[in-house]
Amino acid sequence: MFIIKNVIRILATTIAVVFIILGGSSIISLFNNDMNFNIIQNIIILIFGIISLLIGGGGLFLIFALPKRCKSCKKWFAFTKRDTELAQTEKFYKVVKNKTRHNYSGEVISTTEQHILVTRKTYKTTYVCKYCGAEKYEYEKFDSPKIY
Repeated sequence: MFIIKNVIRILATTIAVVFIILGGSSIISLFNNDMNFNIIQNIIILIFGIISLLIGGGGLFLIFALPKRCKSCKKWFAFTKRDTELAQTEKFYKVVKNKTRHNYSGEVISTTEQHILVTRKTYKTTYVCKYCGAEKYEYEKFDSPKIY
């Protein structure tokens, strides 16, 4: 779940940055004297640039400010990190497929399965609102395989 949130956040950040680049480059292109646009085309390019900058800037604001907004007092950038502690440790076996490849051609000759011991540590991070004292918790899981 944590990986999916990060992928979505990175994708949304990339899209917002693309909008900012599009808006900035369209506004900068107005100052290029090589293109002979009439006044209507210049106004349309300027409006497109401003809208793109607003969409990109607003998107970046929401991506980075929304997780730090307190739900009880509704203030932005309210949470600060208080502490991180180990919440849970569990051990389990995971099946890993090992592929043996030919030296010269690189084609797979055989596939074997190996059971490896994995230790999963779950960390609990506590965030506290600066204004009202409300607490928010986030959990992160880290897997560390032990290969013999």
